[in-house]
Amino acid sequence: MRASRQRKSKSVQRGLGLSAATQIWFMCVNLCFSAACASRGRDGSLWDDAARIGAKESPACKPVRDRRLRVNALRHDQPLQVTATVPVPGSMARLDTVVKTFFNHRLIEVRPDDLRVVRLSPSGHQENITNEGTLVTEGPYLAWLPAKPLEPGATYTVRVDEKVVSEVGDTLDDDPDIDESHVFSFRAVSHNTTTLGNNLVSQENTTAEVAYRVQGGPACDQSRHRLSLDNGSVSIDEAGGQLFINFADEHRALQFLLKRAEHSLSRDELPSVFNFRVKRSCVDEMRQLAVPQKSGRKYPDRAQIVDYNHGRDQFGIPKVLWEPLLNCVVSGSAGMTDIFDPRWDKPEHASLHGLLQEVRLRVAE
Repeated sequence: MRASRQRKSKSVQRGLGLSAATQIWFMCVNLCFSAACASRGRDGSLWDDAARIGAKESPACKPVRDRRLRVNALRHDQPLQVTATVPVPGSMARLDTVVKTFFNHRLIEVRPDDLRVVRLSPSGHQENITNEGTLVTEGPYLAWLPAKPLEPGATYTVRVDEKVVSEVGDTLDDDPDIDESHVFSFRAVSHNTTTLGNNLVSQENTTAEVAYRVQGGPACDQSRHRLSLDNGSVSIDEAGGQLFINFADEHRALQFLLKRAEHSLSRDELPSVFNFRVKRSCVDEMRQLAVPQKSGRKYPDRAQIVDYNHGRDQFGIPKVLWEPLLNCVVSGSAGMTDIFDPRWDKPEHASLHGLLQEVRLRVAE
């Protein structure tokens, strides 16, 4: 690719009749551009993490993963089904909520009729307002992003079309046991702030959910240490971009922990899981406001839904939300754990126990 680009550049230079000095300058710029392209990952993002550069170059840390690490929340062995909705059916929702419907399959390109939103105003007026928002699909979910705030006190009914198509060709009406699970309603309530933790959702702040982040690992394949304990309080390292957090999915935390520990040869190289409890009202609010990654630039103050093939409660959290998130952390709940923690031996993690024992034995030698 680089050679073809240089040949093309030389032909352009001859065609323009550039001087020798100008041609040399042109070649230097071209080489720099080629080097910059080579330093980018498949997604076009710069490999700015030294550990990831090592992982790309070191034969000891090839990206090929153990088959047991291919944990996927999607279930193609089952008919297409709605697995979750945001907001939760029958709940109250913020006026700036993004409506989301999650499935057990990835979807193909979204169609205009795949989702319909009907508003019932407090006055009794009913109206189809689907066109007042943008419908987006990204993997196994549909998201409806309203162009303006929802109406306070109005009830919204969301219906997913039975002919919505998954990537394997299934539709909702292929399931003989399908009921009205693809229809749900919620009520919009007014709010005075967009900061996390205003407790507008139905759950009380006395309940909490666990947040997980895997950090560290061998030098050639590690995740940055972004979270730490500072005098008993959670602190966030401001270096880097979004903070990636998994909420309430312990199995996913173990899967990613083993992914980072796969090349660990000693205890010193083991990654760890930083975990802490967050008030459920704050997590529910983040779920309501989160947007697809492809819409992230339009909503820079919102969390983004990431790693959606492995679960729905995994977010890339922008810096503007870090302080509100820290304000929602339950005092004294933060801690660190590694692969030797007995929590990983629970029956629900049985599919990963074989690899877990292999890693434990290897680093203990």
